[in-house]
Amino acid sequence: MNDEINLTSTMMQSGESIPDIYTCEGEGISPTLQWSGLPDDDVTESLALVVDAPEEATVFWVLYGLDPQTAELRQNTVPQPGEQGVNSEGESSYDPPCYAEDGADEIRFTLYALDSEVELSDDASLEESLGAIADRAIARGSLSVTNGPS
Repeated sequence: MNDEINLTSTMMQSGESIPDIYTCEGEGISPTLQWSGLPDDDVTESLALVVDAPEEATVFWVLYGLDPQTAELRQNTVPQPGEQGVNSEGESSYDPPCYAEDGADEIRFTLYALDSEVELSDDASLEESLGAIADRAIARGSLSVTNGPS
């Protein structure tokens, strides 16, 4: 798997603090993301997004079944087509991160290009959805921010 997808956001910068609006300290909504550099159209069948805190092994959001023709995820939306998998809290939604006590936790947004659709039941576990994404991933790109007061 290669790391050639360029994942960016007009609302936050890599290595900087995640804005309050996207955390439990603010409105707790999902951020706008943009991407480019997907593998060729004939290879990429679907996209998936996983938002996690790798040091804590916490998953805040799982999205899959995204159209590879799109190049943006708008703030506080779930695109159609698109499915939300369960997060670490067992909810099928964006779970806004809360500030780490030391303010240093990494929050990672990773977009995966998939070579086939992810087909899961509505009650699929977090492990099942992450496994299905990993099994189909052919490329990825990440944007990492820190979780703490800026």
